[in-house]
Amino acid sequence: PVAGLRSLQILRDGAAAIYGSDAVAGVVNYQLKSDFEGNKITVKHGSSQGTTLNESTVNLLTGFNFNDNASHFTGSMTLY
Repeated sequence: PVAGLRSLQILRDGAAAIYGSDAVAGVVNYQLKSDFEGNKITVKHGSSQGTTLNESTVNLLTGFNFNDNASHFTGSMTLY
């Protein structure tokens, strides 16, 4: 889910040198949020005027430390 992304990299050229010979078309590198603490809920709704088209999205992001701060959990979900 998008709520859990820290950044997104698209490597089009030269990716085969780093990621192997199968990466001829490029590489999409997802970097996730790994140090988020707390809860975050995002709700979005949209509609198109003059039509019956509606779209709703709910994002949930949660993160916490445990095991005397030796471990961390980050979870993310999206409902369309």
